[in-house]
Amino acid sequence: MNKYLILLILLIMPLNSLAQQQMANQIFNFVVPVTYFVDHVKQLALLTNNLIKYRQTSIVRQFGIRDKKK
Repeated sequence: MNKYLILLILLIMPLNSLAQQQMANQIFNFVVPVTYFVDHVKQLALLTNNLIKYRQTSIVRQFGIRDKKK
């Protein structure tokens, strides 16, 4: 009886690790970082700091979510 129990456990363990790996992949694919919310205060502080420090700065692109008013 103990041999069958050990054999059953040995057969179930790899299946369990496969299920855990698939679940981890699903969770990883489910959680997508949000990149469209930008901390503009931090960017403006960096621009101000660069202006004071180097007396020059550049803005490549800065935009936000705005309401369209007609």
